[in-house]
Amino acid sequence: MSSADPVISPLHVPNDYVCKKDFRKVIDSEEKKLFIQDAKMIWSKMKDVKEKSKQAYFMPHDGYLKLWQLRKEKVRLADQYDAIFIDEAQDCTPAIMDVLLSQSCGKILVGDPHQQIYTKGAVNALRTDNHTHIFHLTQSFRFGAEIAYVSTTILRVCKGVEKILVGGKQKDGVCDELADKALEAMKTGVSPTPGKIGVLSRCDFGVCEGK
Repeated sequence: MSSADPVISPLHVPNDYVCKKDFRKVIDSEEKKLFIQDAKMIWSKMKDVKEKSKQAYFMPHDGYLKLWQLRKEKVRLADQYDAIFIDEAQDCTPAIMDVLLSQSCGKILVGDPHQQIYTKGAVNALRTDNHTHIFHLTQSFRFGAEIAYVSTTILRVCKGVEKILVGGKQKDGVCDELADKALEAMKTGVSPTPGKIGVLSRCDFGVCEGK
């Protein structure tokens, strides 16, 4: 569903899969045909609004976007807008980019490749598409100098990024000495200290659960 292709083909079937621990099984051409056949059947049932026999046939969000991309009457956003602002471009799928980049109006892509969180089906449009102008963020007003220094150092050491990011004038710090108090504040809704506390989590659910 994330692909920009109009039909399912052998290119969408992986060459192998894990069937046991530390053991991968190669998918031959005949087996790929079976996968494609099943995928087409499931997609057909997903498009049927009356089909509710199995949860596997429910239409997910990526499915809505795929149907939008496959419309016979192509989307013409340029008739309504002079330019399209595409935020979080590092997490866009090929299906979405196929629609947006085909528009005749101007396109502005904004994002951060280091914040890519959707690795399944998403592409980093910031790196894969031709650009007329590229601007790099050099200063952030979301945090101060200390966090900016630590994040810049991590990117330089771990990913070889040489660009320097400067923080704002606000005071901040990088420590975990208030972690227990912050967790308690999340649960009770009462902050032990004045000011703002930022909570980092691998997902939104973790923040809501206070984990």
